[in-house]
Amino acid sequence: TSGFPVNGDEIPTPAFGLCAQGVRARACAAVGLEKSPDEAVRRVGEAAEAGIRQVKIKIEPGRDLDFLRAVIAGFPEISAAADANGSYEEGDPILEKLDGLPLAYLEQPLAADDLDGSRRLSGRLETPVCLDESASSPAGAREAITRRAADMVSLKPGLLGAAGARRMAERAEAAGMMVKIGGLAETSVGRAHALALAASATDAGPTPVRFTDLVPPRLLLAADVSPHPWNLADGCLTAPDGPGLGLDVDLSEAEAAGCVVRIDTFTA
Repeated sequence: TSGFPVNGDEIPTPAFGLCAQGVRARACAAVGLEKSPDEAVRRVGEAAEAGIRQVKIKIEPGRDLDFLRAVIAGFPEISAAADANGSYEEGDPILEKLDGLPLAYLEQPLAADDLDGSRRLSGRLETPVCLDESASSPAGAREAITRRAADMVSLKPGLLGAAGARRMAERAEAAGMMVKIGGLAETSVGRAHALALAASATDAGPTPVRFTDLVPPRLLLAADVSPHPWNLADGCLTAPDGPGLGLDVDLSEAEAAGCVVRIDTFTA
């Protein structure tokens, strides 16, 4: 397990500065499997009002083309991607129809263990294919990258560790794969780890990050462990520029909301 000090007591340098240079990364809001195209459009509208300029729409067989077309037509200024969570088979003709849409990428169209199928599909589609569930462990990420099973790989520091995600990003770049930094439903501490890696690599470092799954924690959580505002500017999140992760920690809000807070310390 590897991470950065929250407030930089041990390292008086911003975490993104330890990775490379650069301080911003484009935010992306995930929209779940909605009941109708209109509902998907409404959810994207909420994200747009919050300052989001990139969205990822969850899809599955029967809830795909109409939903994506409605979002793209309603918000042509927003970059849209699709996330299938492994719900399609390689020979499904709908995949070619999805390829006809102006999607930023198509995430995990096939089952997580179908790396051969994913590699063939990525060679067939114009839309970049991204692996997510296939890369949810160090071993899985390593195998997906070694086999270059897609055009892009989603790396989550919350699952791989900050240093582990960085190493896998470097492997992916060496293999000619694009990198997306993913996040979980996490507090500001987890979000800052992911953003430090995403912001440090954007257009400057050795592992250019094209996309993220990162939004301000308060769009996902009722309470947080830090008062950091996570303001959006031009659709981007800015990494805190204080020492370490640049965060002040205040547990009062989380405790008042009934959250159980456990603090662990470790040394690398």
